[in-house]
Amino acid sequence: AVATVNSSGVVSGVSAGTSVITYTNNNGCSATQTVTINALPTISGTASACVGSTTTLTGSGTAASSNPWVSATTAVATVNASGVVSGISAGTSVITYTNNNGCSTTQTVTINSLPSIGISPSSATIVSGNSQSITASGASTYSWSPSSSLSSSSGATVTATPTATTTYTVTGVDANGCSSNNTVTITILSSLSGGSISGNQSVCNGGDPTAFTNTTSASGGTGTLTLQWQESTNSGSSWSDISSANSSTYDVPSGITNTTQYRRKVTDGSGNIDYSNTLTVTVNTNPTTSLSSTNVNCNGSASG
Repeated sequence: AVATVNSSGVVSGVSAGTSVITYTNNNGCSATQTVTINALPTISGTASACVGSTTTLTGSGTAASSNPWVSATTAVATVNASGVVSGISAGTSVITYTNNNGCSTTQTVTINSLPSIGISPSSATIVSGNSQSITASGASTYSWSPSSSLSSSSGATVTATPTATTTYTVTGVDANGCSSNNTVTITILSSLSGGSISGNQSVCNGGDPTAFTNTTSASGGTGTLTLQWQESTNSGSSWSDISSANSSTYDVPSGITNTTQYRRKVTDGSGNIDYSNTLTVTVNTNPTTSLSSTNVNCNGSASG
């Protein structure tokens, strides 16, 4: 039950313990030898790791003084003298542990690849006060940071409402417990502004107003800014676009007959709209004249 021996004297260990081996020569003389069968060592510990991380294996008994741990495939995993296995690339490697009795055992270690974390969109630009949805993929669970301007610190999809340009990091963990990161930057543009214009004035009926000037240019928003001058003849209750009036300034055509309000509308590339201040051209009624005639008599005559 401890050891067997064949006719060539090869002893095979069956279980830990001792066994007396007897040898008899052709003269019928015998000799004995006590053989000790040592128990095989065991390996404990987590037999998997992620690329770039470690796992520690523990061998039973006392380790051999030289090279107690050996990795068969060092391109996949390496192991040091303390049994710390380092993941190098995805795959498997057989780890051999040898104790001080020269007995060895093996353990296959699996090195898992890291998840590839995707983010959509990869970057975004928004106006201050607006929000942006961000979605991560490629893992089982996700955590986000910084989380102060996010709708949640976890989950595949979150909504960002930053007040300044912010780079968010998402950490994804897959079913094997392996993790990796990705980042997305949300750029904040200044709020859309229609700017300011000047040129309030009064003119006579049919007069020629002085051109309005651009005091502060339209700014902010996203994409290209488009300008459109508008006018109102009912104190701003309704406005209409002025044809071909798309520059930063505007010169009202001569011949104006009604008091009219004017403003500059700005639209950004995302369709956001803002307006400048309103200017008024007040049209004054022209004065009227009336002439009367009086008959004049000749000298010495009377008129009445």
